[in-house]
Amino acid sequence: MNGLLVTQSGPWGSQYFFTHHQAKSMIREFSRNQINWHQAFVEVALIGAGVLLALAVDAWWDEQAERSAESEYLLSLQREFETNRETLVASIENELQIIGWGKMLHQHLDSGLSEISEDDLHKLIGEFYWLPSWESVTGTYDEMVGSGRLLYLRNEVLRRKLSQYAHQLENLGEVEQQAWTNWYMEQSPFLRDHINMSKLDWIDGYSPDSPLSIDIQELRSPEFHNLVTSYMSARSDILFSYQVTIEQGDEILMLIQSDLSGD
Repeated sequence: MNGLLVTQSGPWGSQYFFTHHQAKSMIREFSRNQINWHQAFVEVALIGAGVLLALAVDAWWDEQAERSAESEYLLSLQREFETNRETLVASIENELQIIGWGKMLHQHLDSGLSEISEDDLHKLIGEFYWLPSWESVTGTYDEMVGSGRLLYLRNEVLRRKLSQYAHQLENLGEVEQQAWTNWYMEQSPFLRDHINMSKLDWIDGYSPDSPLSIDIQELRSPEFHNLVTSYMSARSDILFSYQVTIEQGDEILMLIQSDLSGD
């Protein structure tokens, strides 16, 4: 016997055999080192479940954060569109007044300016050529677009309407610019030559280029009649754009209210 081995000589040389004790020891050692697949599977499953749970919790928190941000954005948009509506209503009233004064001026021009005093004519011209403008409030929408958070609004229709509204504001700006161009390029040069511009309350620093306080003959001319018509058309275009803008804004306010109420 050689240690724990039994040596036996045979026709093929020495042969070694494990003793009974050594064999049992090796079996026990193998059993200890053998993988417990059931336990391993349970441990892996627990780890996987823990990872999935953590991811689910993170996703839930992200969803809650986005929903909270969406509500805040909706409330902010609601305030801005309510403000825009309020100021637009006032601006529409201004445009209606301007167009009304233009119609009144046309009536006096058609009668040869014989039924209005010089002071009243100055006043009427000043009121007609008033140049009000409307400033929209779009800070929330601009911030959402700039930060990429417009998708926080889950309502696809609302997002589309907001984009259309922004495009409408661009169109409105172009229409207002055309009215200003009409004033500076057509109306103002004529008025500076033929009336006392300093009597128009909203104009500061102008002095009459004509020695006359008001040139009645020139104001009776077809040229001035056409200028009045041109300016009324420019203000009518603004009025129409305001009305389109307020209609689109009302649609957006309805969608916002619906989303806030959860309908």
